[in-house]
Amino acid sequence: MEQVLRWKSDQYRRSNLTDVFGVAWTRELLERIARQEAAGFAGLCSVLRAGDRVVAAHLGMRSRDVLHYWFPAYDPEYAKFSTGIILLLRIAQAAAPLGIRAIDLGKGDAQYKERLMTGAVELHEGYVERPSLIAAARRLKRAAEARAARGGIAAALRLPLRAMRRLERLRRFA
Repeated sequence: MEQVLRWKSDQYRRSNLTDVFGVAWTRELLERIARQEAAGFAGLCSVLRAGDRVVAAHLGMRSRDVLHYWFPAYDPEYAKFSTGIILLLRIAQAAAPLGIRAIDLGKGDAQYKERLMTGAVELHEGYVERPSLIAAARRLKRAAEARAARGGIAAALRLPLRAMRRLERLRRFA
């Protein structure tokens, strides 16, 4: 588990994304999930080795018949061997005899998801906020994004919108 968290943290930093594992509550949540073992829900940790060396691993969870492919990671030194894809394929092979009928790859349009998925489920997202300064700033941001999407002043809004997105990402894990 620690290896996955290190690899994912490094990946987030390389990609200039917020390191969600740098926040205590996300690590605590993953540790609690990993300890769960019941018929209807369990944490999962899958590992792919080359000899004695761990080259890819995954932290996730499962319900009775769905495996949630949540945090895959791989050793960057072995990237050219597609160890993350090999791990996912091995997980799929091992899942069927356990009664898993679907692997949920999560939202996003990563190339590996496009290549390996056999279907998709429409996903809707939303939020509920109490009135606050942050909520007002988000409303302004959404209005600016809508205006920028219509054209014209997009260049003028680019920098403040980028700053607002960064603040939102940081605040999500506070």
